[in-house]
Amino acid sequence: MVVASSATVRNAEEQVRSLYGRQTAIFPPQVLDTADTYFSRELPISREHPGRRYVGVCASGVRLTAAEMRIAEVLMAGAQLLFDRDPASAIRT
Repeated sequence: MVVASSATVRNAEEQVRSLYGRQTAIFPPQVLDTADTYFSRELPISREHPGRRYVGVCASGVRLTAAEMRIAEVLMAGAQLLFDRDPASAIRT
């Protein structure tokens, strides 16, 4: 068995056949449902599975340090707001 990446190789099937005399197989197989892949499965959002939210930041024309400081400031202000609204929900150590 030979395992290789062929994401950028053209005619990978022909090359493998010429070099090794074998057929190729794609792993993991292509998916028919994007909500259920070989590596992950999409679950409905619930209390047990609250989900995730991803945020991207485009800070063009700003130094990285300044962008990081501003992002940290906004995240801490948001956390403080949530704590002010419901102090009982704070994590206790």
